[in-house]
Amino acid sequence: GRPKGVTPKYSLLPLVPRLSELLGFR
Repeated sequence: GRPKGVTPKYSLLPLVPRLSELLGFR
């Protein structure tokens, strides 16, 4: 069983660039 803290960590990695794109930080 993987710690629950690992999943959100890996999920946030791809979300960071996505958020910057949505905000217009390109």
